[in-house]
Amino acid sequence: MGSNFWSNLYTDLPITISGKSIKPGLYFLGLRRSVDGSSWSLAFIDPVKVRRARLDAFQIQRATVEFTAPMNTEVAGSNPVEKLTIVLRALENDPKNLTLKVSWGPLALSAPVKVTVGE
Repeated sequence: MGSNFWSNLYTDLPITISGKSIKPGLYFLGLRRSVDGSSWSLAFIDPVKVRRARLDAFQIQRATVEFTAPMNTEVAGSNPVEKLTIVLRALENDPKNLTLKVSWGPLALSAPVKVTVGE
């Protein structure tokens, strides 16, 4: 995230990521590391503000973060990921509950995602 093109999330439904409510819409995404380096958050950026400011993805540090959602830190194991990989995977028997996983090098971050569907 923050290289080449903007990573984005588009949702037509309300969702929660790590308990943070996300309204339907389009968001550019980034990652924010805590000052002490012990934790990570998924950063949500307003694409309209980015376009007005004429920011490219490599200038992500200049973009205003609207809000964040915490990510869980995992160790990727003995096979480091060469390129940044983002996977959104539904639980086998419950498509309203998913896991978002962001991996690169030896690090993997994850967050639970819940989809709200009107009945």
